[in-house]
Amino acid sequence: MLLTGFSFYFFERIIMFTTPEQYIAAHKAAIDTLHAVAMKSVEGFERMMELQLQATKASMAESNEQVKALLSAKVAERLG
Repeated sequence: MLLTGFSFYFFERIIMFTTPEQYIAAHKAAIDTLHAVAMKSVEGFERMMELQLQATKASMAESNEQVKALLSAKVAERLG
């Protein structure tokens, strides 16, 4: 049996292409899909970092207020 064209494994199936254009189109579609997945991953990471920065800023502001309250209480005790 004579097979012509290109073939490769895709999710455990053999896909045959009879023309180079089909092969190129399939690879272009695969690259486009990988790019979309990579962009979603980067967007998710970016959002996670934004949330982490917000939490860090809130924590630092809260700690700053607590330190100010603690220092003002110690000064008031010394004066009394």
